[in-house]
Amino acid sequence: MSDALSSTLRDLLRLSNRILESFATFPYTPHQSSSVSVEAFIQPLLEASHSSIRDFALACALLSSSSFHSSQLLSWIPNHLLSLATSSFFQLSTAYIDVFEDRNSIKVSKLGFNSEFVPKEKRLLLELMPEVLPFLKERIKETSIDKSDESDEFSAALAKVPVGFTILAAFQFRWFVTQVASFV
Repeated sequence: MSDALSSTLRDLLRLSNRILESFATFPYTPHQSSSVSVEAFIQPLLEASHSSIRDFALACALLSSSSFHSSQLLSWIPNHLLSLATSSFFQLSTAYIDVFEDRNSIKVSKLGFNSEFVPKEKRLLLELMPEVLPFLKERIKETSIDKSDESDEFSAALAKVPVGFTILAAFQFRWFVTQVASFV
């Protein structure tokens, strides 16, 4: 099992580094009207010191989601980086399934899916859904206002989380859901 974990970690680090290296090859300037740096949001998710499959998936989801949106926050992402992020996630998923197929099959079946009918490159995505979607949902709610609660408007105004982060989380959420919808 230790060799399997080492192999998966090596794949994760290799793919993260490829994205970071590509990321470093072009200048990024945050949009004038935004207080959010997408670069500052993505880079920590890919750094070796924070290497986690969930963070890698979140970074890939954000970069890949730029294909769905013409948002000013994501419009700077070049097609080659979008493609690299998407293919890197699917490569990691395939490598992960090669090592942890039995474990993944159990988790996927608990979610109501038959792993035989889910493409190999998307099975890791399903395994991550119970962890990632509640996390993203919470990020989205951090700056939302509940109109039924009068004090909520005031607390949302005091929120320390820029609305841009909520928008990025919504893009990530949509990417995950769209990936699942593509094979259901």
